[in-house]
Amino acid sequence: MSTISSVLLTTGLPLPLFSRGKVRDSYDLGDRLLIIATDRISAFDFVLPSGIPDKGLVLNQISAFWFNQTKDIAHNHMLESVDDVHRLDSYLPAGSRFDFPAYLAGRSMVVRKLKTLPVECVVRGYLAGSAWEEYQECGSVHGISLPKGLLQSQELPQPLFTPTTKAESGHDLPLTMNEFEKLVGKAPADEMKRKSLAVYRFAREFARARGIIIADTKLEFGMDDNRLILIDELLTPD
Repeated sequence: MSTISSVLLTTGLPLPLFSRGKVRDSYDLGDRLLIIATDRISAFDFVLPSGIPDKGLVLNQISAFWFNQTKDIAHNHMLESVDDVHRLDSYLPAGSRFDFPAYLAGRSMVVRKLKTLPVECVVRGYLAGSAWEEYQECGSVHGISLPKGLLQSQELPQPLFTPTTKAESGHDLPLTMNEFEKLVGKAPADEMKRKSLAVYRFAREFARARGIIIADTKLEFGMDDNRLILIDELLTPD
């Protein structure tokens, strides 16, 4: 059973650190990355000093589940969700083997290293959060006009694609479709919109049948040559 002392707030593997995000630590494995979901808590772009025991285990396994469930809708970057740390030896070059810590099991995955596209693909299925605030003021969400008389947290007539910037610091900013297309190109933008909506619709119905509401979600994509690949995490509550 986990205790407070088991909270994982940081990692220190003898590998090149690729990035340390608000929650995830990523290590460079050449043409692959080892992504570790820690137990850190991020709120309003700030990392808090405490953590939640096994939070990273839950986040990683949720992403792995949805990557597997949606792989026929959108190709994704996951090569392996790590259940046995000994399997990680095969991803290291000869002569650089070491004992991987046991805490990696369940909370890490090996993924392809790709060029990240500088946008976030937000899909909203319900009138909640900032969408509700905009609707009250303007009768729209992300500039898209909606019928009058909708209620807070009501399911929208159709899921809305509302892309944003991917800010290194501070808050992400809304993007019009024209701005979105200028950042990534028209064809990739159209494909990202189509696949984001398809992933959300599939997940919404899958979850609804099990008594769970997915109000909205955020997807990120990268490029493998000219092929669009779903990256980062997927359909987590984080």
